[in-house]
Formats: sequence, C-alpha cells, structure tokens
Amino acid sequence: LGTSRSSLFLVYSTVQKMHDAFECIPVVEKLPIQIESIAACGSTLLVGTSKGHLLLYEISSPGDVPSQKFKVELKRTNRNFAKKPIVQLEVIAELGIIISLSDNLVSIHDLDTFGLRCALQKSKGATLFSIDFQVSRPFNVSPPIYQLRMCVVVRRKLELLEWRDGGFEELKADLGLPDIAKSIAWCGDCLCVGFRKDYMLLKTATGETSDLFPTGKQQEPLITPVANGQLALGKDDLSIYVDAASGKPTQRHATTWSEIPVCLAYSQPYLIAVLPS
Repeated sequence: LGTSRSSLFLVYSTVQKMHDAFECIPVVEKLPIQIESIAACGSTLLVGTSKGHLLLYEISSPGDVPSQKFKVELKRTNRNFAKKPIVQLEVIAELGIIISLSDNLVSIHDLDTFGLRCALQKSKGATLFSIDFQVSRPFNVSPPIYQLRMCVVVRRKLELLEWRDGGFEELKADLGLPDIAKSIAWCGDCLCVGFRKDYMLLKTATGETSDLFPTGKQQEPLITPVANGQLALGKDDLSIYVDAASGKPTQRHATTWSEIPVCLAYSQPYLIAVLPS
C-alpha cells in the first residue's frame, strides 16, 4: 500500500502482464483530511490521520464487475482515537491489537472496538517504533505460539519490550545510542539503526554494536529487511544488501534506482521503491 496526502494506492501483484510484477491503482481518493499513517492486515486497511482520526476500510474483489478491480468500503471511524496526528500504525490481528504512535507516546488499542487498552508511559518522548512478530508451531502443537517484540526510540536510547500475558513488559534494560535514530528495523536478534549520517548494527542479546557505512545524500536512512536474514540499506540511489548478523555485504552489486528512493518495501522476491517523481 502507498499513500499521498489525501489518497491511498494499492500496489498488487499481477500475473496477467508478462513483464509487470505489480500494478498500482487508486483505492481511496481525495479524502477531506490528511493521511499520516497506514497499516494493512489481510483485507483490512487502517488509516491514521493528521487530526487523530482512525479509519477502517475493507478491501475486496468485486468478482463479477470486470471494470472494477477492488471494492473499498469504510467500515468504521473513530474520531477520538488520538488527540494529535497518528504518525505510525501497526496491526497484530492474531493478538487483536493496534499499536500506534501519537503525541510522542506509544499506545495499544483493541482491534475490534478501537478502545484504549493501555498507553506505554515509559515511551513518552518516542519518535519511532519497530516490531518483530513471529508465529511458530513447535511439533505441530495447536494453538500456535506468538512472539511479539517491540523496539521504541526515545531520544538517544532504545527501549526493548516483549508481549506477555496481554501486555508489553521490559525485555531488557534500555540501550544507549550515539545519536537519535531516524529509522530502525529488526532482523532476527539484531537491530539495524539508521542515523542521519550512517548505519549501525546492534545485537540485542549483548548490546554489541558495529558501524556500517554512511547514508549518503538521502534525507532519511532506509532500512528494509529482505529474504535470508539480509537487510537492504539505502545509500544515495543505491540499495546495498548486507547480512544482518555480521553487517557484511552479501551481493557484489547493489540495486541502482533512477532517483534516490523516498521509501522501500519488500515482497519476495521484489524490492519496491517509491521515487520522488
């Protein structure tokens, strides 16, 4: 999914065209309010706005209408979800929760009712968070086991949390940073942190860090987890692939874009970029 200030676009995989892996089509246009964040889960799309409103859309295929590729319905609206812009959203449907960042505070809401479960007071001053959600079935035992970890950036430190018994608890002591993180991503038991000028790899178990390379001319450092424990890191108009455990390059050649990407997403085996033009 992609967004402009007042419209939403769906980028979906298509097999009809031999040389086009994806097609981009508008699904919601000219909303009377500015979009700040989006999160998708299955056919459900959540939209956070500049006024703190939360919108829930259901996207489905119309089936019998050839000219219409998708049907979009606004199912629910909560105008009192937050008092300030909702700058980040994540949905964990298996746990029935929404994780949001607004007014520099991370909050947990119920996915079914939109009701507030808790606000993580320790996260006050937060500017960014990243989650790692894993589902496992050891020995094919039912029900599945869910593991949810979250890293919250608060000034020059990282707060590491884990979901236990219906709430977040501290996973380990806070980790200090040399600067304020602009981007961050989990990859296994490592975190890749992007600062204004460079990237750093951090092992959560030991706190050991490794400096990687400069970010180049781009405004924001871009970190995208890809397949096989790799990360795609942005440097100017390049995406450089590194091993998340060692930080060493995994491919001889980087991916070169026609412009410096604004953001990146990965849908195996494709790396997708939003370019300024």
